[in-house]
Amino acid sequence: MMTSEPGSQTLFETALLNTQKEIEPFLENLFFRLEGPKILIQAMKDAVLGGGKRLRPFLHLEAVALLGGKRQEALSIAASLELIHAYSLVHDDMPCMDNADLRRGKPTIHRTYGEATALLAGNALFTTAIEVLLEAKISCRKKRRITALLAKASGAGGMMGGQFYDLFGHASNPSHETHIYETQHLKTGAIFEACVESALILCNTSPPHPLMTYAHHLGIAFQIYDDLQDLLLAPTQTGKTTGLDAHKPTFVSVLGPKKAQEKGVALLVDAAKSLTPFKEKAFTLLSAAIVLKNKIEKIY
Repeated sequence: MMTSEPGSQTLFETALLNTQKEIEPFLENLFFRLEGPKILIQAMKDAVLGGGKRLRPFLHLEAVALLGGKRQEALSIAASLELIHAYSLVHDDMPCMDNADLRRGKPTIHRTYGEATALLAGNALFTTAIEVLLEAKISCRKKRRITALLAKASGAGGMMGGQFYDLFGHASNPSHETHIYETQHLKTGAIFEACVESALILCNTSPPHPLMTYAHHLGIAFQIYDDLQDLLLAPTQTGKTTGLDAHKPTFVSVLGPKKAQEKGVALLVDAAKSLTPFKEKAFTLLSAAIVLKNKIEKIY
């Protein structure tokens, strides 16, 4: 089922474009209605509306569609996921963390607005994500479960824990492959999994579920690809500051780019296998895995 089929790139690009057409008006309207200091809101808008693939909303909306749910009903959750992602990037770029100058081909938020405003903008994006969830037109039970899910996936037991390990390593053995796997899973994989698990909750489907396996493998493979880009590509190719992760314990720095590349490909093969029960209904999600696999294979 996992090949480099012609058309996978086009299928994925079309689906991603459709996601952008769905989510961008929602986000633009959100910031139009948002109250607060103009400069702070502008910094938040730049962090969210200044580009971005919308991959996390894509995963959520495609999972909802695959499970028979309504995409329109899921837009609030998809928007919340993108807001959480944007807040993490704003903070990740700051001098106390990666100290990056470039994001999506533009100066990072702290370079444009200053560190204090960037810190507040990131904080406000997260609280806005919770506000959007609580205003979603879904049942209170689902709203409560999804809000708790995204908060946990973003916190110390999820994305923030992964960021901590990314900065400081594990106390016992920061370079051990098991610990690197945990770091990558928490840093990126937790939110990828939350994209799918929130779709399961919305569609009244209980985990464990094959889509959770797909999201797990895709998330770690995506982080490996990101680390390969950081090592091998220039900022003009990626649109962001590179060379920031050389000192960090990652699959790329510990295993070397070739073995890390092989691991990323193997993870994506497993991600594709998890979609087998859905047959042609999963072609869009399958195309995402194929496209990422092709990119990892060609980067080194």
